[in-house]
Amino acid sequence: MKSANIYNKELSRHQFGGFIPVYDQIPGTNYFLIDGNRLGFMFICNPSPGVFDNQQDVLAELFKMDFPTDTICQTSLTALPDLTLHLSAWSAVRGGRMEGHDKLKGDLLTAYQLDYYDRSLNEPLKPDHDKLMLRDFQIWMSFSIPLKSALPTEIEINRIDALYSDLISKLNTLGLFPHKVSAENWLYCMDKLMHPGKTSRWAEGHVEVNTMRRLNEQLNVPGRKYTVTENNFSSTTQSTDVSEHRYFKQLSVVKFPEHVNFGSMYELVVNWMNGRKTIFSPFMITQTVHFADPLKLARDNVRYKAITNKQASIPTVLTFCPRLKDMDNDYMAVTRELEDGARLLHSYLTFTVMGNSALDVQSAADQLKSFYLESRVKVADDSYIIFPSFVSCLPMCNDPKTILDLDRFEVVSNTGAAHMTPLFGPWKGNTDRPVLNLVSREGQLLGLDIFKTSASYNMVVGATSGAGKSFWVAYIINNYLGAGPRSNNLIHYRDTFEGFKNNAYDAFDPDGAQIFVVDVGRSYQGISEQYTNSQFIDFGKKPDFTLNPFAFLTDVTVADRVFDEAPVFNDDSNNNDEEKDKVAQTIMVLNQLKIMASEKGNIDDFQQSVMLQLIGDEYNESRKVGSTGSITGFARRCSAHEDKRIKDIGEQLGQWCEGGIYGNRFTEKLPPINFGSRFIVLELEELKGTPHLQTVVLMSIIQAAQHAMFIKKDGRRRLFILDEAWEYIRPDNASGSSNQSNQFFSSFLEAAWRRFRKTNCAGICITQSFEDYFTSSVGRALTANSPWKIIMKQEKESIEAMKANNYFSTTDAEYERMKNIRTIKRAFSEMLVRFENFQEICRLYVDRKMELCFTTDSTDRGKLWEIQSRLDCSYGEAIEILYEQEVASNAAA
Repeated sequence: MKSANIYNKELSRHQFGGFIPVYDQIPGTNYFLIDGNRLGFMFICNPSPGVFDNQQDVLAELFKMDFPTDTICQTSLTALPDLTLHLSAWSAVRGGRMEGHDKLKGDLLTAYQLDYYDRSLNEPLKPDHDKLMLRDFQIWMSFSIPLKSALPTEIEINRIDALYSDLISKLNTLGLFPHKVSAENWLYCMDKLMHPGKTSRWAEGHVEVNTMRRLNEQLNVPGRKYTVTENNFSSTTQSTDVSEHRYFKQLSVVKFPEHVNFGSMYELVVNWMNGRKTIFSPFMITQTVHFADPLKLARDNVRYKAITNKQASIPTVLTFCPRLKDMDNDYMAVTRELEDGARLLHSYLTFTVMGNSALDVQSAADQLKSFYLESRVKVADDSYIIFPSFVSCLPMCNDPKTILDLDRFEVVSNTGAAHMTPLFGPWKGNTDRPVLNLVSREGQLLGLDIFKTSASYNMVVGATSGAGKSFWVAYIINNYLGAGPRSNNLIHYRDTFEGFKNNAYDAFDPDGAQIFVVDVGRSYQGISEQYTNSQFIDFGKKPDFTLNPFAFLTDVTVADRVFDEAPVFNDDSNNNDEEKDKVAQTIMVLNQLKIMASEKGNIDDFQQSVMLQLIGDEYNESRKVGSTGSITGFARRCSAHEDKRIKDIGEQLGQWCEGGIYGNRFTEKLPPINFGSRFIVLELEELKGTPHLQTVVLMSIIQAAQHAMFIKKDGRRRLFILDEAWEYIRPDNASGSSNQSNQFFSSFLEAAWRRFRKTNCAGICITQSFEDYFTSSVGRALTANSPWKIIMKQEKESIEAMKANNYFSTTDAEYERMKNIRTIKRAFSEMLVRFENFQEICRLYVDRKMELCFTTDSTDRGKLWEIQSRLDCSYGEAIEILYEQEVASNAAA
């Protein structure tokens, strides 16, 4: 190995590119030519967010593939501050999605979020809590294959083509979905690793290739200095902006645990169980696999096995060297694997940590060592060989001679290599055009859009008191009001920031969502007052509208399938879509009338069968005379029936008819409730004293909202948020409730929850304990029809009950992990997001400017109003002024 002084002289003369062997891409292919008669290729993948079926077997088979001897495979898990594509895509669905003052507020909130995310690439998200910053996790998998000469022959190309196709198939099976790397992609990866800063080439979102120069020469950047010392390697400029400097430190494994489960490599990224520790600095974990001569390695194993077996059979030797017995067992295990068709390989792990200064990178290395000791992994600095070790970790830049010179490898089987592959990392979300941004415990920005599903869009949320539920719901509301399905041209997010901040986007197509919130406790009154196109409907006041369920019907059916738990239809034609909707509407009205007639649910099969016929009669006959139908008319039809059981229903409905104590809320004489605003809050606080009325009103609200959505047919996204849902999701065995009544309400909500998708609406139900969803038929109906499940902080007893009753098909470890979901005041709220086959514990981070933008705190709002009045400034300017005042006050303290 050369000394640091020699490397520095060569770096001064040749620049960094002179040490990189990759010099050209073969036209028409994704193959690269490499100095030393080698050919390479590379894939970029997202990490696997969990261990899935057959991953271990597929990865073991990958390392058994028939690569030419001396092929090198490098798999690097990288965590670098590059979210250009994510934030640009997030910005593309925003801007001008509301009208008037609401557009100003919505775009201002977008600007604040964008500024916060941009700053958090180089500054801690919450510096008072920890040093976690935003970064993007990727897997770089590269291969370097020997050739007979500088250019591949036709036979070599054919063989490599077959290997390349087989690799892509295996990577897809692993769930990694590889992106084939071109020269531009390779340069971009190398540039963002070597040359940090907002003014770097890669920070524009792409790097152009100069076809007149070798690829390695294009790594040289004017104005950059590369320096090698005994302890680190650095890439710096003369700028005073520390984010433009990068120092690298290399570490290698000294000792690894005796036994490692597949997937345990994730523990080297974050403490999986409680998420309290991770590697805060940018880093790269690289596994190098050298496909050495398999026959030679097998012969060496036989020879070493014979030696250790003989020595281990001598008691005196074992007394002084007990480790020999373990060595003998290891060689025996390897021999058994070889007998089963395994392949032996050279493999080792290298850890690269990065920082903005020599002190910063040393601190990062010390933190990594401390963190890894908890997993019984001991690592040590690669002092004096930092530079060759670093270069050998770069994609397609290693070779067999360097592997032997570094002397870090161990002989492992293909199964052992699979166990040591850094394949796992955080989930990145479900869409490439996100509306909601959360942050994983590792710092990955995770993008979600609850409307990007293969089924319904519904969500159920469980959040105990103080878990941050109010901020989570406010975050959903504000983001969906300010974002829409239309996507603008994809431009760099920094170019959109000024447009958001200065209200420069036109509202030519304000396609932001319409949102309904049903609440008990006035939690959303403050938010509704901040938007001009909003309604706050207080059911404690005298009504000037009707909730008559017949007014919200567009069609009915009297078919017996209404009584099925899940009606079956012959095909998925448009006609059947209409039939499904008629069934859903009828189910809802029927179950509402059943609960109206009997709070305890004492309605038998005969009664509900006749009620169904009478609903059809009331609807059809009323339409003939230009009326909507009414509860009063339906009650009259029941009273006129010949059977006393039906007459009783007419009598029991009296309190809901004209002249009854609740008749003014369901009269035919008032116009139906109008849902014309973009944000509607329906407050039921004043109805808490009459649970029966409260439940019926909720049912009417859902019908009315769906009717408003259905008749508009404008394609707008809509959210129906049911907060404080424990008011309605009563356990089946709760005192004072009836199992039959719960079934009626369950049937109603299930039909409503299914119908939401037809109206392009997501139903969101929120309760304090997630266990509530499984202790009642109502909750089970909601959960079964909600692909999104959000579990925020829960009481440990509630988690234990969920585990004991096996409410989720998951492992005991996952239940224990749920107990570690936490909320840190003024820092973040954690939540477990379960969606289809994915689950991830994420954090909601809210910047102080964002807090001020949608605060409901009377003190904060009073300060903002005072600043606006005193300085005659806009709402956004008042936020900036108050924010700067708070920063100055904190600095002085």
